[in-house]
Amino acid sequence: MRVRRRAVAWSSALAAALAVVVVVSAGIGPVRIPPAEVAKIVLNAAVVPAGVEFGTAGVGSLALPGVEFAYRSPFAFPVDDVHRRIVLLVRLPRILLAALVGFSLAAAGTVMQGFFRNPMADPSIIGVSSGAAVGAVAFIVFPTALSTTLTLPLLGAVDVAVSYGTGVSLFAFVGA
Repeated sequence: MRVRRRAVAWSSALAAALAVVVVVSAGIGPVRIPPAEVAKIVLNAAVVPAGVEFGTAGVGSLALPGVEFAYRSPFAFPVDDVHRRIVLLVRLPRILLAALVGFSLAAAGTVMQGFFRNPMADPSIIGVSSGAAVGAVAFIVFPTALSTTLTLPLLGAVDVAVSYGTGVSLFAFVGA
């Protein structure tokens, strides 16, 4: 039981540290936003279900029954609209994506170490790093025009193209 208590304590402390880092880093940038205001913005963005509304929705003369879910925020802190937009539309998505990438890399490393039963295991053991490098170099050395025109049934002709950076990443992923 002592191990479980220690694991819960560590997990709680690290979750609290992550929350503090997210709030502080969301306030850093060309427009400085105080951490207290960032916390208010994030709390205002948290919503809870408030009810269900039944109605009709349709196009033209066709009316179909519809269900709409109503949500509301339990908080109503006064915040600057520009700061709210900066935090919710620019900074917070980037921070959460970086956290998700970090969690994914940690999980992949843990799986690889468990699979090989080696705490020093890394992607170069099975050639993942080398394959990614070969794929990226192949695209850089032999750049191909990965652009084409597709004809889709509802949309018609659609031009599909891959930029240089996307091509390198795509070939590295395929090579890995």
